[in-house]
Amino acid sequence: MTTISNLVVTPQANTVQVSCIASAAVCGRLLIGPSSGSYTTCTTGYSSVVPDTRFVQVGYNLLPSTLYHWIIQWYDRNHAPLDATTDATFTTTAAPVAAPPANFVVNNPMTFAPDNTYAIGASGATRPSSIYAAAGVYLGNTTTTQGGALYGGSGVPAAGLGANGDVYFRIDGGAGTTIYQKRAGAWVATAA
Repeated sequence: MTTISNLVVTPQANTVQVSCIASAAVCGRLLIGPSSGSYTTCTTGYSSVVPDTRFVQVGYNLLPSTLYHWIIQWYDRNHAPLDATTDATFTTTAAPVAAPPANFVVNNPMTFAPDNTYAIGASGATRPSSIYAAAGVYLGNTTTTQGGALYGGSGVPAAGLGANGDVYFRIDGGAGTTIYQKRAGAWVATAA
């Protein structure tokens, strides 16, 4: 029976490194799987072990934040199985979050395909702090119908701005003159 000592298991997001010192001159492979006895991933080569020296194997193509089972299968010089370590587990680390670029510059229209599938940010989790638009922000658009737009600025909205159903937020407005909606071709102050 091959015995090991000084076992070190170092999982990362997509890899794991397992190292140990083995008691016999054998070959070994790291076998990894989703459950005990179901090892679907293994290192590609048979690493030879010199007794009392460090044996190192690396497993690749793993999923982040996932529990895996593993063993080291020991083989003789002809690669016939001898014995194996006891099933053990590790969990890969979370995938690293890439920092956004300091200035994200878009020189063409930003589009998403397929239509109406992707979001910018997520509710309560990865939301952008602010959105600045020089013109309107359009909501509820479809490929055949344009939804209402949101506008903002100082003073009463210009008559030629927007379409029926659009909303205008006046930053210098007072009671009853802060929010406008375009109705029948004219901007109408709401009660807000």
